[in-house]
Amino acid sequence: MAQALFERVDAGPLVSSFQKRSGASSAQTRLAPTSILAVASSAAAPQWAATADLGVLYNRQRAEKFHTRTRIYLDPESGVTVEKAPLYSGVDADTGLQLKAYKEAWVAGETLHQQLLACAQDESALLADIFEPARTWYQSLLSAARGGKLEGNMIDAIWQNSLLVKGTAVHIDLEWHWQQPVRPELVLMRAIYWFLSDLRTCSELPRKLRWRSTRRIMLEVGALLGVQLRAQDIEEFHAFEARFNSAAFGRLHARSRRRIGLMLRLPQQLIKVLLWADGLARRAR
Repeated sequence: MAQALFERVDAGPLVSSFQKRSGASSAQTRLAPTSILAVASSAAAPQWAATADLGVLYNRQRAEKFHTRTRIYLDPESGVTVEKAPLYSGVDADTGLQLKAYKEAWVAGETLHQQLLACAQDESALLADIFEPARTWYQSLLSAARGGKLEGNMIDAIWQNSLLVKGTAVHIDLEWHWQQPVRPELVLMRAIYWFLSDLRTCSELPRKLRWRSTRRIMLEVGALLGVQLRAQDIEEFHAFEARFNSAAFGRLHARSRRRIGLMLRLPQQLIKVLLWADGLARRAR
């Protein structure tokens, strides 16, 4: 008879990892009161001593139609599992943007987004060093494309939702669905845009990126990955992201387009200062 295996699954670190990936706040999270003890009669056939939730997270930072509930729990067959579903319709009638429910096995490790943020903090690293890990990710998009286009469910397969597992890109948390196929170049520009958005929250920006505009960084990173982005590609991103952003967050389209246009034109350090000043002004009201 095989010797029994015992493994304690701690809810806290696992859900904290999910929070970092998704940007959920602790106030939106309910953790399991205790860690869950998993008991297996063999490595291949786990038998869970408990199947209670490890954590439940709510995202109410979007337009109400796109509020979500994410449940992380132990599944008897697949182990730690993530299940997300919209609380309301999950559909924007004007743009066709949808947020669809999914269920997937938990993939352990840092996202590519987190890896690149860490690389960017190394002042000795060249631009090519920072973004080299993204090469495998972009190749995975090209491999998934058909006729130069990706299915609409890949629109959010950005660095925040991708991991490199044994040299292979794995895409997770693909909740958003666009009504039309999209080009890999658009997903690349979205990945860079949201990477820079998080980079600007660091206490100090790396010198190599500090005085570069978002538009320039998109062009340079694209070139490093063998993608020759053009002015019309940047404009395609600008138009798309304004539509996506206004639908997802319930904002006026003109406001989203104006804000994104500003982010594209300005250097990172200036954007950081302006956002800081705007935050101070809001708190003073």
